[in-house]
Formats: sequence, C-alpha cells, structure tokens
Amino acid sequence: MTRLNRDDDEVFEKIDVNNMTFWQKIDAHLSNIAFYQIVFSLPFAYMAVLLANKMHGLTTDWWTVLWVTTTIVAARSAALALDNMIDLKYDKDQPRFNERPMVAGLITHRDVYLLLAICFAVLIFSVLQLNPVCIKLLPVAALPFVIYPYMKRLTCLCHYICGVAVAMAPAGAWLGACDTVVLDKTGTLTRGSFSVAEIKSAEGITEQELLETAALVEQFSSHPIALSLLRAWGKQPDPSRVSEVENVVGEGICACLDGVPVAVGNMRLMERMNIALTEYSIELAGSGVFVARDGKLMGYLSVKDELKPGTKEALADMRRAGVKRIVML
Repeated sequence: MTRLNRDDDEVFEKIDVNNMTFWQKIDAHLSNIAFYQIVFSLPFAYMAVLLANKMHGLTTDWWTVLWVTTTIVAARSAALALDNMIDLKYDKDQPRFNERPMVAGLITHRDVYLLLAICFAVLIFSVLQLNPVCIKLLPVAALPFVIYPYMKRLTCLCHYICGVAVAMAPAGAWLGACDTVVLDKTGTLTRGSFSVAEIKSAEGITEQELLETAALVEQFSSHPIALSLLRAWGKQPDPSRVSEVENVVGEGICACLDGVPVAVGNMRLMERMNIALTEYSIELAGSGVFVARDGKLMGYLSVKDELKPGTKEALADMRRAGVKRIVML
C-alpha cells in the first residue's frame, strides 16, 4: 500500500479491494474520518473537566477523563463517517475526491454502518458512565451532526452549526464532571403562590395590628410574599399612610408608617436595623417575614408555598442521576 498526502486527503493506491487485510481496512476507516483531527476537540474537553472539578473542590476523577475521551472519539468518528457516507454520491462527481476511501471503494456502506453501530454503542455506554442526565441531552448534541451534512449544500451558515458541534465538547465534559444542581425555589420548585400560615405577635401587639403593618408597607412590592400579606389582611391599603419607602434587595422594605419607622423583611434586614430577635423568630427565620416598628420587633408572620406537582419526583430523579448536591437560591 502506498499513501500520498494531497490537499489533506489521504490517497490510497495499489490496494486490492477484494483482498484487504484487517489493518488496511482499519487504516482506511481512520483516513475516512480524519481521525488525527480528534486532537482539536479533546484539549477543550479536558480543560472543562479540570475547571469543573476545581470550581466544586473535587479531585480529578481519571475515570471521568477516560469516559469523556471515549465519548468524544465515538461521537466525532460517527459524525464524520455519516457525513462522508451522505456526501458519497456528490464526491463521486468530483475528480479530486476519486481516491478517498469510500469513493475508491475501500470502504463500503456496510463497513460504515458497522462502524456507526460500534460508535453509537461506545457513545451511549460512555455517556451513561458520566452522568445519566447527559443521556437525556444526547439527542440535542447529535442534532448539529445530522443537520450539517445537508445544510452545507445550501448555505455557508453551516459552519456555525459545525462550531456549535465543536463547542458541545467542553460543555458536555463540564456537565459530565459536575454533581451539583442550582435551582431557584419560588416558581421553579414551588407554585409561587404564598399564604400566611401563622402569625406570632410580640407582647402588647395584636395579630391584626401586626398583619396590617406588614400589609401597608408591602403594598409597594410585587413579590409573591407581599401579595400574600395583602390577601391575608383583606383590606384596601391606603398609600398616603406610608412614606420614605426603601426597597432593600433580597432583604425587605423599610418605610415610615404614620410617621414611624417600620421594617418588614427577613433576618438579614432585622440584623441590619439592629432589631433584637426573640428565640421563636430565630428558629423560624427561614420561612417568613419579620415586622419591626420604631426599632422594636412587633412579631413574625410565617408564610408557606406549595410545591409544584412532580417536584419531589424530579428531585429524586436528579439524585438517581448522580446529582449529589442540590442548592436552592
């Protein structure tokens, strides 16, 4: 067998197609898919694995590196083999492609189908070793490889599709190395429809007075918790009673109610305002709203939100899929 290099195409001459050795067939397959070009994808994928592990404080799992490698090799090999098979009838009309392995008859459609079957088997097995979440995203990752061979005959925009396919290598490797999911709670895991479950007022303060104070101040907020306080109060608030409203992002609202300073929000806001908290309010700090007036705690309103249908099952599926940490914002 004599091999020449011409315009990046490997040309085979003096090969008896009917008497090819096993290694000659393997060599023809490697040339058909330009196997040496795999080096352009792997470094980015390895970098993604290392960065993902570093960000999460994990040591590098070399099994993960191995499965990332086999995933990318199998995916790219299948994509190139499929691309060349789709291009075959067009390549036969181009003299410069006459000695490409498939055009020259060194590789048949049957050979390509066998290679595709092997690549898909390796790909699916490797992805499952990384993270079962990845297997659900596999059809999305495969889409650019299917679109590209047909799109390149119509527009130069096909190169953008090719770029997306290349970019999926580090993205997939990152996902395969991660074991943490970060979720927003309100509206994602829950319905985002709050209701007041409990009212605890300080000595000398009635529950109605506490609820009225919270509702009047929160009338300027569109947050679901603010709306639940207004619904619980059940009256039309008078905006003229409230002045100097300050919305403290992530903490609550400060304002003057009938000329008296009032703060309505979470524990961080109370700490900012140097409000002394009682034992019961500290225990319940993560589930509701504190109300303080003139530097003193008036009480606490416990609010609750309902989980969306399927939330528990979805979280359980994540655990089974290999997610070790679930963080709620």
